[in-house]
Amino acid sequence: MSNFQLVDLDWRDELLSQMEDMLRHEFELDELDLRSAHGSTLQDQNLAGSTGEIVRIALNSKGGAPERSIVVKRVTLGQTNNSRWQTSANPSSAYYWAREVDNYQSELFRDRETIRAAKCYGFIQEAGDFVLLLEDLKGQPGKSFSVPQLAQAAAHLGHWQRHQWETTKFAERMPVFLSEYINRR
Repeated sequence: MSNFQLVDLDWRDELLSQMEDMLRHEFELDELDLRSAHGSTLQDQNLAGSTGEIVRIALNSKGGAPERSIVVKRVTLGQTNNSRWQTSANPSSAYYWAREVDNYQSELFRDRETIRAAKCYGFIQEAGDFVLLLEDLKGQPGKSFSVPQLAQAAAHLGHWQRHQWETTKFAERMPVFLSEYINRR
């Protein structure tokens, strides 16, 4: 993990200004200067090529307020070295590059009962990219789970999938996704 200031990413002033406006409103901050904020790159296994970068940003606290952090994720129509896992520009494809953004815009990630997704504070659409401003969910990474923890996570996932299948448009998406996923494996 490397530490840097956000200006080192060469992000445009317009993007940083939009991010500042969203975060000031979300966290009710009087001042926020992302240009001088510190970030650190988070590791990601980018199988499908849609993740451009993931950065944890420490928001500067003023007046003794507790420090907050967010995760900024760039979602892009990227490419990967594995030809089976290329993203698609077709919204009906299971590997549509902006599916995560679609899911945050829909009701899919709002269920907090079983599987909890990070809260999305907002997103910014750029030319061919989306920048997601996400809650920083700190905790134990799934890669370090014990067998009983994995079993519990699988049970929670099963409950979440059943709930989504019965109450949302999840059922319409899953057969297409599963058949494409199996064909690519």
